[in-house]
Amino acid sequence: MLEEECSESDSEPICKVPPTKRKRNRSKPKKPVMPSTGACDDSDEELTPEQIDERRYLCQQRMLLAEKQFNQVKIIIRDLKVKELEIKKSMIADRTAPEFLERAKELKGHFQRKEEIAKAKRTLSLDSLERRTAGQKHIAQNNQADNISNAQVTLKLTF
Repeated sequence: MLEEECSESDSEPICKVPPTKRKRNRSKPKKPVMPSTGACDDSDEELTPEQIDERRYLCQQRMLLAEKQFNQVKIIIRDLKVKELEIKKSMIADRTAPEFLERAKELKGHFQRKEEIAKAKRTLSLDSLERRTAGQKHIAQNNQADNISNAQVTLKLTF
């Protein structure tokens, strides 16, 4: 059918080969010049397929650039978090981390309170022991005196 439409005798072919889609180099995006129509791109004019393709390509390039930038920022944030965690880990290992210092101070205060309570209990128990031994000594002396007086009374009665 194409052969019938095309004539070899003419200098120009009668039939034209349909245009193929151009391959675009994605590494170097071309930015097509868009006519500025003000704030709104919607106009009453119909867009040609070439303009639609150019706009589509421009939007794709913008999306690719946004995705690349997003991935770069994501990697940067991840690296920063890893560095922060490494610093925190080294601070904990060196016992200079603020959380560690707060907890150590808290534990030290708790230990000092327990130590003061233990000292107070010890002094109270020693005082109690001294009073009890003094009381038992006093009772023993009184018992001895009573026993002596009882013995003297019984000796007087028996003799």
